[in-house]
Amino acid sequence: HPLDNPMSDVYTATLDLATGKPLAPPKMASQRYVGFLNRGPRWSPDGKQFAYLSIELKNRTPVSRTILLVSSDTGQERQMPVPPGFELMAGAFRWFHDGRSLILVGKINNGSSGFYKVDTQTGEAKFLMPNSHGALVFAPWLSPDEKTIVYQAINRAILVRDLGSSEERTLYQ
Repeated sequence: HPLDNPMSDVYTATLDLATGKPLAPPKMASQRYVGFLNRGPRWSPDGKQFAYLSIELKNRTPVSRTILLVSSDTGQERQMPVPPGFELMAGAFRWFHDGRSLILVGKINNGSSGFYKVDTQTGEAKFLMPNSHGALVFAPWLSPDEKTIVYQAINRAILVRDLGSSEERTLYQ
């Protein structure tokens, strides 16, 4: 039954910047993961690629999560290597300013969840900080100097954490 496995797709479109109108119909970002829950596209800082999360569902339960990287020039796509044992939380990644790494929220091997810097070429993960707010935090944003993370907790609080000192404060509750 279609409602047992909701799906969504990611599309791109070319716009006329003067009028804001599309120059051509939107096109699906990938034909490979049609029928999956595809969401959260994020453009790289240089605009040369975007990443999005593709979740395969069986009876509304995620069975796999993949981050896809798509070239804006060629449309070529590839799966980003995800660290072994890494459980990625949905809607929980953003680009680092270098355009080579993503900040991911997840956990490795059933450990505590936290924030990781993951190289999009190698899959190498560097632990940045623990998640002290339970399993559901999302929407991480990096400061321009990459020393501070702003993120949202499930209780809708917006928090700021200094990566050097681990000092955290609530911006909005």
